[in-house]
Amino acid sequence: MTPLLENSAESRGIVVRRRTIACLSIAVALLVSGCASGDDDDDAVDASDETTETTEGDTTDTTAAAEEVTGPAPGVTDDTIKIGVTYVDTASLTAVGLNFNLGDYQATYQALADDINAGGGINGRQLELVFATIDPTGPASADAACVKLTEDDDVFLVTGFFLNDAVLCPVDTHATAVVGGGMTPARLDAAKAPWITWMPDTDQPNQVLDA
Repeated sequence: MTPLLENSAESRGIVVRRRTIACLSIAVALLVSGCASGDDDDDAVDASDETTETTEGDTTDTTAAAEEVTGPAPGVTDDTIKIGVTYVDTASLTAVGLNFNLGDYQATYQALADDINAGGGINGRQLELVFATIDPTGPASADAACVKLTEDDDVFLVTGFFLNDAVLCPVDTHATAVVGGGMTPARLDAAKAPWITWMPDTDQPNQVLDA
């Protein structure tokens, strides 16, 4: 690849990552707004929710259906929000003869997160990034990264690089919110957590033709 093409590829990568982090900041703000503060007093269930049902002389005490908030979402503390970031392992591409300069993903994401944090973070919380590389030549590293981020690191959400159905590991199997990935009706139906993406979905071709 010529230096010009390498620079162009790196520039496109930075633009995509800036778009990613912008989408990420919006998603985090919306999701965290729906999280509990962790204050037991605020989360207490009012005793007035209890009701009594009577059927054929038998009296049964029941509690009205209401979800009891137990505290912040995974990866969220009073001061921080832990975000999992996946990105392409360029060394694995080089090993199979693909010399494609994608730039320094980790440094770019961290710089953008630092900028958000310098501006006060998200709802007063600082973004804490946890990174995992993905070898796109096989599914093993994507599965390992998913388990690491969702189980070991217990992140609030995962963003970055997802190859095809790999996005289902966090958003379906581990019920962890995702920003990014290719959204299809089938994948969206399987999602068990909030999912936002900056990538075009399967409706785009029809919308382009209609336009």
